[in-house]
Amino acid sequence: MLKTLKSVLKRGQPTLVGTVSIENSELISRILKKSKIPHKVL
Repeated sequence: MLKTLKSVLKRGQPTLVGTVSIENSELISRILKKSKIPHKVL
């Protein structure tokens, strides 16, 4: 997922990543933060 997301963001395309739980959202947020990918959790 991270590789695909980086590719999409490199093209300047906005992206929404959906999850089924708050815990999953927090996990993905930590992964994105470690990868220095700017993001917002809604």
